This record gives sequence, C-alpha cells and structure tokens, in this order.
Amino acid sequence: MNKQKLEAQMKACGVTKTQAYKRLKISRSAFYRKLNGISEFNLGQIRELMVMLNLKSADEIFFDKEVSEKTRRRA
Repeated sequence: MNKQKLEAQMKACGVTKTQAYKRLKISRSAFYRKLNGISEFNLGQIRELMVMLNLKSADEIFFDKEVSEKTRRRA
C-alpha cells in the first residue's frame, strides 16, 4: 500500500483519519497499523475506502507496484 497516495487522496476528498476508521468500523490503532503497513486492509475495507475517496481503481494506492517490490525484497 502507498501511504502517501492514500493520505493525499484522503486530504483531497476532505476525509479525516477519524472519519475513515469509524466508517471502516475498526479501531483507531487498527487503522494506523494498516496505514503504516504493519497489517493490511482487507478487500471489504479497500472497497469502502474506494467509495469514500471516489477511486475508480485500487491499484495505484493499494497495489502499488513500487511498494510491492520493496516489500518483496524485505521478505
């Protein structure tokens, strides 16, 4: 996941982190773990974020090739 792109899209849409985690029905700490790459958003959460953020595709933020390759190298 590309944190910078997600946060930029949230800002562009006027969605706060508090609004996001409440709408996803997860705790604040769970949201921040996902945002910081400690855990991952599940498919339902990605779909809900796409609706909230007016995204046509999840690829650029949630399946960013550059980020995925960096994660793979660490493994």
